Amino acid sequence: MHYFGDYELLGELARGGMGVVYRAPQVSLKRVVALKMILTGKFANEAEVQRFRVEAEAAANLQHPNIVAIHEIGEHEGQQYFSMDYVQGPNLAAVIQGKPLGIRRAAELAKAMAEAIHYAHQRGVLHRDLKPQNVLVDERDQPRITDFGLAKQKENESGLTQTGAVMGTPSYMPPEQAVGRQDLIGPQSDIYSLGAVLYEMLTGRPPFKAENSVATLRQVVDAPPMRSTKLNEEVPLDIETICLKCLEKEGPARYATARALAEDLDRFLRQQPILARPIMSAVVCGFGVWLLFMTIAAVVWEGDLSGKSLPIIMALISTWVGGAYFWQVTREQTSLSYGLRLEHNQKKPESPRWPMSTRLAIVLFPGIIALMLVAYFAQPAGLKETLTQWAVGWIYISAFAFSFKARTKEPRNHNMNTSVKVWFQGIIPFSVKFISLQGQFFHRLR
Repeated sequence: MHYFGDYELLGELARGGMGVVYRAPQVSLKRVVALKMILTGKFANEAEVQRFRVEAEAAANLQHPNIVAIHEIGEHEGQQYFSMDYVQGPNLAAVIQGKPLGIRRAAELAKAMAEAIHYAHQRGVLHRDLKPQNVLVDERDQPRITDFGLAKQKENESGLTQTGAVMGTPSYMPPEQAVGRQDLIGPQSDIYSLGAVLYEMLTGRPPFKAENSVATLRQVVDAPPMRSTKLNEEVPLDIETICLKCLEKEGPARYATARALAEDLDRFLRQQPILARPIMSAVVCGFGVWLLFMTIAAVVWEGDLSGKSLPIIMALISTWVGGAYFWQVTREQTSLSYGLRLEHNQKKPESPRWPMSTRLAIVLFPGIIALMLVAYFAQPAGLKETLTQWAVGWIYISAFAFSFKARTKEPRNHNMNTSVKVWFQGIIPFSVKFISLQGQFFHRLR
């Protein structure tokens, strides 16, 4: 029988990279608690002690039924410790065990966690390390969030993670945390992690997991998550949409608050329409339909669907198909660019280079899809200004070449002239504005 101050240590409950947790009855109060101590004990350095106390102080101010409560913070014989609720039950990772949970159960657990995180956010505490291993499931099947080891308090900036170091668990880490952008980490970073946990409850696996941490971080920053319905056909579209909204790469595209996430999950559970919608895919598809419609309208306007009009429509369709092909072919190059950025921990590459496939895209597809491709691959190099100049220039060069051909080789082809008018009056202004906004969007990721 081993005693540690007022506590009797009965057995080890968990062990991590920084701390160890014991099941420990408190002798004076005759209650069973979980006692956490620094793993290195008396030999802990100043940074370890400071981080340990940050965790204890952050959680000590939180009293919520879905957060493990802190009872006492202290020091015994030179060793830091704190006691907390003893939860009889496994962590969420042990509950999942690589297999999907029931849809309703997953939604209920995620809703409870979102409400708890919103409570923490209201009190100025960010968790920053939400994952299944840090969620205990009690005997009432209720989640209890624990391990605030990376917590950040707004009113007490500790400076422990302001050096650009990447800290956390890659598979559940938001992109801004993965690239060391501490200035971008906020409540919506925890919302991303909640989405990653929900994804694993729905599919049995996290949204991103590669052979090593660096490869996983590349996926987190660059790759879109696989749709949960591809891993579990029973996942309803609404909860998949909720999950994917949480996993948006840009913080503003996620739920504004954890409460908004909890409310949408509640709507799903009550079989009411959710508020989340796959916005980006709708915008892209909508723009493609609009562009195709404008070209067809220009042809039909003149009432001539002759053989000379058909190539215009086919060329537009080919541009979209070709653009999609090049998008997939060059994805690996983008991943490599991000990998270099992560490995060297730099915000801007010193000598950015354009991938050869992107150059080919500019030459072969001098239209909006090629320009979207350029924006996509310029992102890791941070080429917003250069991108806008190239984009506007190539749009006008393409348009003037189109106009010159129409006026010199086909002077009587009214269909071609009408298409040129539509191009100048509709497509060019819209494209310039679109590319400018896109440049601003990617600029925020640098």
